Amino acid sequence: MKLVFPNGESEQVELKPGENVVGSDDDCQVVLKQEGIAAHHAQITMDNGSAMIGVRDATNITRVNGTLVAARTPIKAGDALLFASIQCQVVGAEGQQAAPPPPEPEPVRKPKNEASQTVMRAAIPKYLLRGVSGSTFGKNYPLHTDQVIGRHSDCDICLPNDEVSRRHAKILVTPTGLFVEDLDSSNGTFVNGERVTKAELKAGDELKLDMVRLLVQMPGVDAAKPKSTAERTAVPEEPAKSSSARWAIIMVLVIAAAVLGLKLSGMI
Repeated sequence: MKLVFPNGESEQVELKPGENVVGSDDDCQVVLKQEGIAAHHAQITMDNGSAMIGVRDATNITRVNGTLVAARTPIKAGDALLFASIQCQVVGAEGQQAAPPPPEPEPVRKPKNEASQTVMRAAIPKYLLRGVSGSTFGKNYPLHTDQVIGRHSDCDICLPNDEVSRRHAKILVTPTGLFVEDLDSSNGTFVNGERVTKAELKAGDELKLDMVRLLVQMPGVDAAKPKSTAERTAVPEEPAKSSSARWAIIMVLVIAAAVLGLKLSGMI
């Protein structure tokens, strides 16, 4: 079992049998020098392939999938850990961050002795948010209708992070596209690093709610390189002249130069 740090705060660390201490001291098995990390911040105990995480001091903020660690807590491949503000992912021995999603089910038919009706598979969503940090890492949020994102359990997409407002932002699914609207959140809503009140979302855009990052995906649509708000509203430049037009101008100049040379030599 390994710890992988997607933001590069540390190289990946393979957990050894016994106790693996996470902290800022050089004697720790997982050394993190960033601000907020205690000398001996937390410990992960490996025993016969299973792992438990705990803290010696309750003030050492440690979370598993967004839940604060107050007592020894089991962890497994695919779990997201947070040490202060440092995020990491638990990866299994095979190098997989989480179990792969089950294959899309084929239509299920009832036995002949029951009412025979085909159960159709769920429609593929046009829009999708994929978590790329913290407790959302690797999670998919299909967007069929408008969705409210926030910390409160009543939200359509609940993000149990203290920095996320109770009702942080709203995703608007419209016939003309996908939009996000900030709901007067405390820490702001960002699209590709720019704070927005309301903005359109395109495939490949990064939606950020404080430290929570979500990637906008549109199944079947290639993700273009995210553009800034200014780039999206900029007027395109006039197209350059075609290649054939450039060659015609060059030929005219060559002929004119040849005629001028003949005149100067007295042949014309």
